[in-house]
Amino acid sequence: MNDAPISLADEPETTDDLLSTAEARDLRAKHNEIVAVKTKCGVAVFRSCTRQEYARYNSMIFDEKKRAQAFEGLVGLCVIKPDSKTFQSWLDRAPGITETCVTAVLELSGVERDAQTKKYSPA
Repeated sequence: MNDAPISLADEPETTDDLLSTAEARDLRAKHNEIVAVKTKCGVAVFRSCTRQEYARYNSMIFDEKKRAQAFEGLVGLCVIKPDSKTFQSWLDRAPGITETCVTAVLELSGVERDAQTKKYSPA
């Protein structure tokens, strides 16, 4: 395992770099696609969000009063490792890790920031 510091500009490490082969296999068998994120507090593993969870996240992100809770709400629902109680204690120590993790959860759930698009205007 590489112990070099991680920069936000670095390419994300693959799941296999952060989990043992057996652990990755077991988690994939139970949750299908997963993503592992190396945080300040340790490695967290997430499943994709459901359609309903994504809709809730979207409703919160566009509500100015609830926006701050949107990231934590989504990653809190999708975390599968460590257990929820441990992950919440990580958030107490380093609340900013939600911002690191939410991008990985959204990408796993199908959000493509660099999707190929083309606008077609009337002639």
